[in-house]
Amino acid sequence: MVCIWFNFHCYSIAYIFCAKTAKSKKGKYIAICEGDDYWTDPYKLQKQVDYLEANPNVSCCATDFDQINKNGIFIKNPETYPNIVKLDHKEVMQSHWSPTQSCTIAFKKELLDPIPIFLYDKLIYCGDWALSCWFSTKGEVHILPDTTCTKRMNSGGVWSSKSNILNAYRLICFSCRMPRYFPRKYKQYFRQNLVRDMPIFLEQLIHLQNFKESSSYIFALIKIPIHISFIPSIAKTFLIIVMNTIRMRKFSLQ
Repeated sequence: MVCIWFNFHCYSIAYIFCAKTAKSKKGKYIAICEGDDYWTDPYKLQKQVDYLEANPNVSCCATDFDQINKNGIFIKNPETYPNIVKLDHKEVMQSHWSPTQSCTIAFKKELLDPIPIFLYDKLIYCGDWALSCWFSTKGEVHILPDTTCTKRMNSGGVWSSKSNILNAYRLICFSCRMPRYFPRKYKQYFRQNLVRDMPIFLEQLIHLQNFKESSSYIFALIKIPIHISFIPSIAKTFLIIVMNTIRMRKFSLQ
């Protein structure tokens, strides 16, 4: 087992660091813990290694966790797992967010050798979700009901400290960029995510009061390399949002 602690502000850099560090270490599995999180179960690693050894079809084993919120208050995870959660690639890729947390996972070292190219993509901000998707193509992702960690919800975090529209834009980037790094059969899941998340982004964009900020997001969206098969879905979604907005404004003026 290779245990790696890091304190980076960028998930992708952190995972690249983990992969390169693990190559020089002995061990079959990797477990990660960010600098502001901590493990609470002394048997965490043993439980996960035992589970991975007993279930060779599982590529990544995660666990339940608690949280410390932005105000420093400890809270139990409201989404507890009464039983083992077993996720295949479809369930992982179509989540609204990563189904696992970095500080809870243990996975096969070989899955980061070679290092997945998408970790170098600066437009993929959801590094932990991207890795979960990657793991799900190599086997199932299972989440144990044991609470083994406490995750700190940092107010200066890469995700939690950003605006809703910026995070919505990042989800669009994720769905647009990920298909190029995965076999064709997985592309449909990212396209479905794009159709799901695009209305959220466009609605927030339309209601922005700052013209400069709106323009910057529009230009940023145009610059994202989008697969040609995604364009009809995006255009249809955009037209629906615009028409609904026009109808609502006409109604409010009556």
